[in-house]
Amino acid sequence: CGTGAARTVRFILRHAVALLQAEGAIVALREGDYLHVVSALGMAELLSGVHMPLAGSLSGRVVSTGAAVVTNHMAAEPDVHKPTLRLVPIERSVIVPLMTARGILGVIAVYNGPADFTTDDARILQRLADQVAVAVVNARLYEEVRDATREWSAAFDSIGVGMCLVDDERKITRSNSRALQLTADASLRILMGRSFYETVLGAVPEADGDPLARAIDDGMQSRTVCEGANGRWLEIMAVPHPNGGAIVTFDDVSAQRAVWDRHRLIV
Repeated sequence: CGTGAARTVRFILRHAVALLQAEGAIVALREGDYLHVVSALGMAELLSGVHMPLAGSLSGRVVSTGAAVVTNHMAAEPDVHKPTLRLVPIERSVIVPLMTARGILGVIAVYNGPADFTTDDARILQRLADQVAVAVVNARLYEEVRDATREWSAAFDSIGVGMCLVDDERKITRSNSRALQLTADASLRILMGRSFYETVLGAVPEADGDPLARAIDDGMQSRTVCEGANGRWLEIMAVPHPNGGAIVTFDDVSAQRAVWDRHRLIV
């Protein structure tokens, strides 16, 4: 679980212990053929980090069948995970599944209390389990998006040419590392919010050589070669962005330009 989800899970465990007057509680999430206890409270804290097999544990039965288990004679259950009982003296338990649209993620269980557990206790715990499931799913979705964003950012920065996203006002909203290297002002550390042409070229090009205008205003791909403020020649290509603005790529073509000029003079 992420940090926020872990706090939520522990908060719900405290509620479960209070509502069912239990001595301890756990949340275990499925990892392959095992259930990993990711949070534990009260007498069950010794179980934190324990892996219970799906085959050969009451919690595994709950995950496999999707049905809650209420038992007041834990040691007599045929599927009981004996190593768990050696760690914690559990006599009575309610175990319910963490159910989501993606399937059953794991279980929440409470242990021991002043009286026998009933099916009413299972219904109460199931409502709390639904909140745990939402917290876990949200945490996992966040991690998936974060990992995908990290991979996309790494790929974006590894592109060998300068690349910027600009808005309708020609201001940079995102840029890669190469774009920063090709700016007119070598002292800049961030390009976001700056005017593309003033930042890259030092000035706006003539109207007929303005690829951003053609991309943003006319919706057409455009390409031009411009001389920057630092004497560098840049090839700039702009294409319309589907959400407005433009995607701009540019690179230093000074060497190619010098070769072309020499050939032109010879001719």
